Amino acid sequence: MTDRPVQPRLRYQEFTYAFKRARPKEMGGSHEHQVTAYGETNCGQWRLGDIRWHHKTGEILGLGTYEPFRRQGVATGMLGEARRIAGETRGVASPRHSAQRTDLGEQWARSLGERLPKRQG
Repeated sequence: MTDRPVQPRLRYQEFTYAFKRARPKEMGGSHEHQVTAYGETNCGQWRLGDIRWHHKTGEILGLGTYEPFRRQGVATGMLGEARRIAGETRGVASPRHSAQRTDLGEQWARSLGERLPKRQG
């Protein structure tokens, strides 16, 4: 009998989110807001990915979904949650696409059908 690593799979397309607001450097914080997505898998509750965006400009600084959970709506869900939070929270800029996108980021951003800044990298 061989021990094979268990590949986590999402059980539901429903995610829970955690929002972390940017805090001043003096308070041990950073210049970015963050939303983290969690989901129920066959292996229990897992962290699925994160989106980070600049607190003033709204530019997306990073968006990542862990490999087993890609192409299942996690990134789109995080962006939607981040925009919802920004719309309801005073002083939180709404996330907007960056000109610097990876190949996977470019594919995802184009799939949304939104206007994008010209890609730089």
